[in-house]
Amino acid sequence: MMLNATPTKLEDIKDLGMIDVGFNVEECLDLAMKYPDIRPMMTFSNKDNKAVFICGMSHISPGVWEAWLIPGELLKTHAKEAVKTLKEFTDWVLDNNHAHRVQIAVLEQNKKWAQALGFQFEGIVKKYHSNKDHYMFIKVR
Repeated sequence: MMLNATPTKLEDIKDLGMIDVGFNVEECLDLAMKYPDIRPMMTFSNKDNKAVFICGMSHISPGVWEAWLIPGELLKTHAKEAVKTLKEFTDWVLDNNHAHRVQIAVLEQNKKWAQALGFQFEGIVKKYHSNKDHYMFIKVR
């Protein structure tokens, strides 16, 4: 089963059942309000149209994008589909947006997700989001 993708408006996020997995969802929403280039986002839903996760890409500099994700309560039960979908999504960005680098910054407990998506560990970014150390993973072309 593939997940369905739909463009998402910022004001709709609070109704989608997103959960806190080491970062504050409200804080993420506040950032989305302040920085317009992280607003383009997609909700990926299961066949029952229930949100599995929301993700998007932020353009950092020419050829460089940062992927971000806000998980839903159903992410673990749809892990296989989520990994396949996210791999395709990040590969599409590399192949279709003159990108040579896509990066993700994750907390230590989410390193396995980054590796499952085909990202390579680059290093630790000290006090990155919410004053917490993050592990930077990359895909490059």
